Amino acid sequence: MPWPAVPSRTPPTRRPSCASPRTPSKPSPTGALAFHLADGHAGPVGFASTLRALHWAVYLESHARRCYGMAHDGEADAARRIVERIKKGDLPREGFGSRDVWRRGWSGLADQKRVAAGLDLLVELGHLEAWQEPTRTKPRTLYFANPKANPPARH
Repeated sequence: MPWPAVPSRTPPTRRPSCASPRTPSKPSPTGALAFHLADGHAGPVGFASTLRALHWAVYLESHARRCYGMAHDGEADAARRIVERIKKGDLPREGFGSRDVWRRGWSGLADQKRVAAGLDLLVELGHLEAWQEPTRTKPRTLYFANPKANPPARH
């Protein structure tokens, strides 16, 4: 059986199918063909190869969800640590910037991106309110604690 002709036009580029667990992809048909050919079969793809590809897709999806879950948990952990610092009084309730958080090098809050993700999550959940303060170059975001969401610590 001769190899099929290669199309002269290259297909349009697209995002890789592993970009996100929510990205629609077609790993099962592609995997079925790969398993079928790896087993040395020719002709139509069989049931066994398709079943193996489906099991493989479920296995890979569970790993992808675990990896993306770790990233999400890091965001929640940073948010929890920021709330703890606000309650302790280490961060002023009447306004602070992301730089005020990560420059101090607190455990779990030394990374700029992680702090930004934690602050975004707290704004989304209503624990903080974000305000833009104009400066000469680019606006600075100040975060204010919601007194209803974060009651002050009692000494």
